[in-house]
Amino acid sequence: MMTLAEAANYGTLAGAFAIGFYMKWNASRQNKKLNEIHTLVNSDMSRQLRTVMIMSQRLASASKDPEDIRVAEQAKKDFDDHQAKQDVVDKGNAN
Repeated sequence: MMTLAEAANYGTLAGAFAIGFYMKWNASRQNKKLNEIHTLVNSDMSRQLRTVMIMSQRLASASKDPEDIRVAEQAKKDFDDHQAKQDVVDKGNAN
C-alpha cells in the first residue's frame, strides 16, 4: 500500500484517484472495526441486562415485595427492548 504522498506523485488525475481510493479503503476498514466493537458492546450489554433481569426476578419471587416486583418487571422490559433493538440491527447487518 502506498502512502498519500506517494500517490500524489503520480500526477493530478492518477494521484486524485489513488487518494480517493485510499480514503474509501481506509474508511471501510475503520467502519468494519467500529461494527466489530459495536457488536461486542451490544453483546456485553445484553448479558448485563439478562443478569439483572434474572437476579431481580429471583429477588421478587423470594420477597414478594411490590417494589421488588416492579423492579423485576422493569428489568424484563429493559432486556426485551434491548433484544428487539438488537434484532433490528442484526437484520440490517445480514443484508
